[in-house]
Amino acid sequence: MSAASRVAIYASFVIALCLSAEVRAGTLPDISGRWYANGNSGAVCHITQSGTSVSLVNQNGVRATGNFDSPSTLSTDWGVFNGGRITGTISGNLRKINWSNGSYWTRANPAPIGPAPAPTPTPKPTPTPVPLRVNTRIADNHSNPVYIFAASLTNGSQPFTYQQCVSFRNITTKVVTEVEFQFVVTDYRGDVEANFDWLDKGTFTPPVNIDNHCSRGWLWPAHVVRRMTNETVHVRQVTFADDTVWKPGDQFLRGHSSSGTPLPQPTMQTHTSAPAETPTPNPEQTPK
Repeated sequence: MSAASRVAIYASFVIALCLSAEVRAGTLPDISGRWYANGNSGAVCHITQSGTSVSLVNQNGVRATGNFDSPSTLSTDWGVFNGGRITGTISGNLRKINWSNGSYWTRANPAPIGPAPAPTPTPKPTPTPVPLRVNTRIADNHSNPVYIFAASLTNGSQPFTYQQCVSFRNITTKVVTEVEFQFVVTDYRGDVEANFDWLDKGTFTPPVNIDNHCSRGWLWPAHVVRRMTNETVHVRQVTFADDTVWKPGDQFLRGHSSSGTPLPQPTMQTHTSAPAETPTPNPEQTPK
């Protein structure tokens, strides 16, 4: 037997030991097929399974992989921009999966065999996500290589999702290829309720307006959303086409005013402390 074959057999043995007795015995439920996000028949999802592994597609076409932890629990990975690792609990009748992010999937009951069952109680209406009502401000806006002229945190177009949008312009003399944003959301007392990053990649030529670049994710639990009051947007890092990198506190050659007007002579911009600036809200947002 070759060394590679022995390694493969040993790896399979270790994986088998890590699984629960029920999973190793093969007593797994059949959850493959069509599912509906939050009981909405128009939000179709799919699950396929092979042994202990599962593949999932949500109502937005986002794909994930996962596996059975036990006959009634799943671990799934949707990627860093789509919720990350989410666990699911399968109901005893295999008709509902409750996800750890507060959402759930259901599927239709199988066609009855024999006499029709007794009428079931009217199901409760699908819960409505709590609306986000957040005031957005920009930190050190006049000291950043990109000037943010609009930003917002709102509920997404799909249930139980959020949409974070930023509009900005490059005010330097060089093309920007990456902007790393940080979003800190606090309650009315200033306590942090959410803190997340987003790396926006592209070709950002000065001083072209970059309108409504948006990221999306799963909405926070309802009790957290209700406390969210203020959001501060920070520019954590800017990467230029020549591979140089700017970080807060660094100088940069400023070629345009905040409004995008070319300066008569480029000037070296240094950091200046100033109160967080409230950007002009966008009456209509067209996510890109």
